[in-house]
Amino acid sequence: MSCDFHHYRHSGLSVASELELPEWAVFASRKIADPDIVIRLDESVEPTGLAPHEPLIIGDRLVFDDEDAGTYAAVGGRELLIAPDVDVSERELRLFALGSGWGAIGYQRSLQLLHGSAVMGPQGAVLFAGEAGAGKSTFAASMASREYSLVADDLSRVRFAGSGAEIWPSSSRIKLWDDALEALGWTEREMEQDHFRDRKFHLPVETEICADPVPLAACYILEWGELSITRITGGEAVGALLHATMYRISFLRALGTLGAYTAQIAKLAAVMPVYRLTRPRDAALLDDSCAMLEQHWNR
Repeated sequence: MSCDFHHYRHSGLSVASELELPEWAVFASRKIADPDIVIRLDESVEPTGLAPHEPLIIGDRLVFDDEDAGTYAAVGGRELLIAPDVDVSERELRLFALGSGWGAIGYQRSLQLLHGSAVMGPQGAVLFAGEAGAGKSTFAASMASREYSLVADDLSRVRFAGSGAEIWPSSSRIKLWDDALEALGWTEREMEQDHFRDRKFHLPVETEICADPVPLAACYILEWGELSITRITGGEAVGALLHATMYRISFLRALGTLGAYTAQIAKLAAVMPVYRLTRPRDAALLDDSCAMLEQHWNR
């Protein structure tokens, strides 16, 4: 692999990328001669002409357009090819390479990928999941401010191990809205404005992150309401976990693997406790929500 490539160890896989990935700086590794995955620019990839992120299957390729960056092709779980639009910045290319592109590659490799944020609790990593706007990143950041190490923010690989499950650390950066930054007292920290949303920011979080998987102890489905934590089981847990953690369902459908993915979620719900955590929207009560979770851990 050319010395012009940047090398990483992420989600148990060796990755060589033509784009430098500062979001993965903590996962930088030595040069790998034969990496599992290669990310490179390739202007020969043709646009699909479909709606943004609507996948097109061409042989072993899953191809999708993004209206702001270019066209991406995940090839057999081995390569992510990127044809940039004119004048697009590397930051924009990385945004979709590490989001939709990484998701497509992972699904082609039959990896179990979960969308959410996670911190290291006393018994292992705990995942915070929920609908868009449920406050996953904010809750994880608040727990990180209480010295629970950040494990993930966005998309993470999970696998079964023994009688339980493990999750690979996937991020040392977190994305927060301005009101969350104010509530946490983090407004003076080093941060970068989100490419699409003026009031959202990306910032590093101190963490003891490593490249190896850690035990996944529980998942908390975040919702708004009165302060409470309730265990959910059986079909309710499977449905809630599926709805809260699935990423790019259109990719799974296009690949014909939605059924297998759902079966893995059902298995995960059987080996890992799933809880519904409700709390008020008021950012001033964020500490109360975190204290409730700590009490739940210490029961």
